[in-house]
Amino acid sequence: EGTPDDLKRQVGSDVIVVQVADVDGEPAEQALKILADGSVERRGGELLVATDDGPAMVSRVAVTLSEAQVPVRELTLRTPTLDDVFLELTGNRIQKGDDE
Repeated sequence: EGTPDDLKRQVGSDVIVVQVADVDGEPAEQALKILADGSVERRGGELLVATDDGPAMVSRVAVTLSEAQVPVRELTLRTPTLDDVFLELTGNRIQKGDDE
């Protein structure tokens, strides 16, 4: 029970996804770990930064990477969805035709 935003916050944090142009993302990862208190995970060619306030953190991530002279290919903010809330609470995904 709660507002959509409250429910989304209960299931997870915002994630900033960084795709760096450099194959070795180590400099970017180190710079972001300092900024995000270590909440950085490398997954393939992406760096994932978990944060409670994604919109406020996106610009800080961009500035940090720019100052570290890390070329960025893409920077994306992912926030939990109501589908994520439903999945967390029920263990099932909402599918077309479920109401039939």
